[in-house]
Amino acid sequence: MPSSGVHTKAHTLRWKALVDAADAMVVVMPEYNGSFNAPLKNAIDYLYAEWHDLPVALVGYGHRGAAGAMEALGVVLRRVKARQVEGVSLLLRTHIEDGVVRPDAQVLGAAGRMFEALREAVEAPDSAGEGPSV
Repeated sequence: MPSSGVHTKAHTLRWKALVDAADAMVVVMPEYNGSFNAPLKNAIDYLYAEWHDLPVALVGYGHRGAAGAMEALGVVLRRVKARQVEGVSLLLRTHIEDGVVRPDAQVLGAAGRMFEALREAVEAPDSAGEGPSV
């Protein structure tokens, strides 16, 4: 049970170590049928306490900029008590073509705001009133 904090599988222990070591996380994800994909949900669900107060930003891509996926994943992130900050939406055929990201001024501005929000979240006290872990 992930909420127990007791992990015994080698792959879960490696994943836990990566998340525990992070001061913040940027999740890059595609949108599938208006939501995020199952492997991403599985990766989040393997852990629980490790997400608490971790600043997380989403970079979603899809035909509609992954708005549905980002909204749906936001519900999950709130459930595990992560601190979601502003993310970036990328449109297929506008910002991504042939596997190459071609950001415009709007995307670059959103990316700058995202990284600034992550920096501020890392430096801010968490919900327990403790200072940053950096």
